[in-house]
Amino acid sequence: DGTLTSNCWYGMWQTLYLSAQFHWNLDRDYDALAEEAGALYYGPAWPAMRAYHAARVAAATNDPGCVGWGPGAPVGRLLTQPGVHDKLKALLAEAETAAQADPRAARHVKRDRTFFTQVWEAGLKTWQDNYRELRLYRRAAPIAVDGALDEPDWKNADIITGFKSVRAGAPAEIAQTFVKAVYEPDNLYFGIEAMEPAPGSMVTEIRKRDGALWLDNTLEIFITHPDLDRNYFHLIFNADGVLYDAFNRSGQKAADLGFDSRAEVRTRVLEDRWVAEVRIPTAPLGMQAFDGQVWRINVAR
Repeated sequence: DGTLTSNCWYGMWQTLYLSAQFHWNLDRDYDALAEEAGALYYGPAWPAMRAYHAARVAAATNDPGCVGWGPGAPVGRLLTQPGVHDKLKALLAEAETAAQADPRAARHVKRDRTFFTQVWEAGLKTWQDNYRELRLYRRAAPIAVDGALDEPDWKNADIITGFKSVRAGAPAEIAQTFVKAVYEPDNLYFGIEAMEPAPGSMVTEIRKRDGALWLDNTLEIFITHPDLDRNYFHLIFNADGVLYDAFNRSGQKAADLGFDSRAEVRTRVLEDRWVAEVRIPTAPLGMQAFDGQVWRINVAR
């Protein structure tokens, strides 16, 4: 995020050491050089730090998708894997104990501890405070987009809730929202239930496609996949199913209203909520949805 730029060289010491060695002799043994570099850098703390770095690599490797694919991917998610956070902290503590008699090694371990705190643990807090992870399951049966979430896939889908009030910054108390999603390579499906204490008072005055739907009572979906960099797609629809869809490019104030998501939206207004069922083809989004991918979405109302 730019705040640790001055520390980049310190984080590249293995790369720099091995690069210099291989520029001198391409036939050197990689594993032997990596072991040599670690022993020189960490001294008596190397066994613990070897295990620490191996555990970090394993956490990144075992995470769904790729944490580096697309900017802003929250590294803190890696520490939510069972046992990973405690294991890494224990290995750092073991290394600190081993390095007590070697001031230079102790400084190096301390630097790794600082990076762990400022990047991994800070990222974990960001993830816990601002993100929810919604696991999508591949569609197993036909879904009729009719505003009734009664198909087997909706009954089996995970639910995300705990929406916050934008103004208060705290969980919404009066009317919570519940979101489900299902995927297949060619389509994303969203099922949204927006609790509403006064359905008859909802405003649905905008009738024009791509009109100022944010003036109505609406639901919004923001979608980005890793290949989009900081760009994203934006869909808004009111309780009558009128749609606004646009493509937003980072750094540009005006949205591209020429974008056509080809989304299918059906809504139903019930006594205590309104329900939206949405099918969004992935072709206009520029990437099919496959197993193991990590996409980022936001849902608002």
